[in-house]
Amino acid sequence: MIVEGEELVTQQLVVASEPLETIIIIGDFVPVSISTRSQGSLEVRTAARVLANGDTAPQGVTLTVQAKPQAGYGLATLSVNGEDVTKRAAGGVYTFKLRGSAAIVASFKQSATPIAELLGEVLVRPNPFTDRLVLEGLGHAERLTLLNALGQPVYRKQLTGEENLELNLAHLPAGTYWLRVEGAGKGRTLKW
Repeated sequence: MIVEGEELVTQQLVVASEPLETIIIIGDFVPVSISTRSQGSLEVRTAARVLANGDTAPQGVTLTVQAKPQAGYGLATLSVNGEDVTKRAAGGVYTFKLRGSAAIVASFKQSATPIAELLGEVLVRPNPFTDRLVLEGLGHAERLTLLNALGQPVYRKQLTGEENLELNLAHLPAGTYWLRVEGAGKGRTLKW
């Protein structure tokens, strides 16, 4: 589903033949049906317990709904009986009293991983190195700068999407070096 130019993955918990998943709780002691997707899930609980498939809930009970996005996803929308409660759902949690039936729907969207986290995935080996240096996980890096112990650049490379790279640094003397990896205005410096 595309909303305002963003692709959303919708999560509903309930029995439905739609690709969405929903929890519907109807009337007194009607069983709850829950299904989940890999993008996230919904948890519905009373003060006493978390509701699971086949559980029931009486009218007037206070229900707490928690949207739980999986890694790499965030909550896009949360609605109860068609009313968007996303802004009132602090941390993806919303509480209400059950009156009649309740259809609870959550939509999840893929979230951008912060570039600093992506740069944190860069691996450098061996340590210490003699003539060759292997770098892995560079997919989001744009620039490499190798600095000597005095902070002077001794090697620079513009990257064009390489995931892994092997550098021939046999021309450098033995010593301590710093590797600066940069991308999207952020950077990470590694020492070895």
